[in-house]
Amino acid sequence: MLGTMNPLGERARGARYRRNAVIFAASSALGGAAWGVAAGGLGAAFLGPMTDASVWQAAAGILFLSLTGDALAASQGRGRIPLSPSRQVNERWLYTLRPWAYAAGFGFQLGAGVVTVINSWSVWVAVVGAFLSRNMAFGAVVGVVFGVTRGALLLLGARVTTTESLMRLGRGMELSGRRSQVAAVLVQAFVLVAILSVEIRGGIA
Repeated sequence: MLGTMNPLGERARGARYRRNAVIFAASSALGGAAWGVAAGGLGAAFLGPMTDASVWQAAAGILFLSLTGDALAASQGRGRIPLSPSRQVNERWLYTLRPWAYAAGFGFQLGAGVVTVINSWSVWVAVVGAFLSRNMAFGAVVGVVFGVTRGALLLLGARVTTTESLMRLGRGMELSGRRSQVAAVLVQAFVLVAILSVEIRGGIA
């Protein structure tokens, strides 16, 4: 997305970057909300009798597995994780659809999270978290936050107006790949410690 949907690329296709960026972000939020509502609804249907303590324990277990998986991926320099779809968004849309249509389509798919390549187990943690919430409204919030965060990444290419700046962006993304993996591990570790601390203190009944 960053290599194609930037001011330089959009100008070459006769499209307006700012408008498409807004459409992309809104569609990404919508895609996130869709799976969030679905996951929360399924959780309410299948996990209704579970106690809050059991749910938090399950969340801690899932988070530990995700943390371990991401740590192994970071140590081995892997990108795509197991249980990840192999498909990317269809780049032919850039040249066969209207600008607003490919911006909306790309944004929705990336906001949906699990329909394109997944590079971190934390994506599944978000989905499972919405499921464990057993609440469609909370699931929607989780999904929207996820979608908005993904949609906002398009802004990283907002200053790409020349081929030189595009090359700099590409190099920067390559260098930041390992850092993002480490950051994902650290954030998950922090959340896991927080959950375990509350459980140990008896704060979750």
